[in-house]
Amino acid sequence: MISQELDILKDWCYEAVYSQLAKLIQQAKGLALQLHSHIVDTDIDMAMGMIMEQGSVLIITFQAQMVMVIKNSKGKVV
Repeated sequence: MISQELDILKDWCYEAVYSQLAKLIQQAKGLALQLHSHIVDTDIDMAMGMIMEQGSVLIITFQAQMVMVIKNSKGKVV
C-alpha cells in the first residue's frame, strides 16, 4: 500500500480490501494527486509455533499504525 504497486497489493490482500485500496490509488493518480505514507508504529506477535508433517509452521500477527497524506500537484495537503 505504501509503494502503491497494485500487483503486489493484490497478492497480499483479499479481493474486497484490494478493491477499496486500488480504487483509492487509481483515483488519486487520475486526479494527479500524490499519496505520501509513513509508518508510525508496528506491533508483531508470534501467535503459535508447531511442527507438522510438512515442516515447521510459525503463525505471526502484526498491526501497523500509519499516516497517509494526500497532496496536490503543487505540494499542498488536500
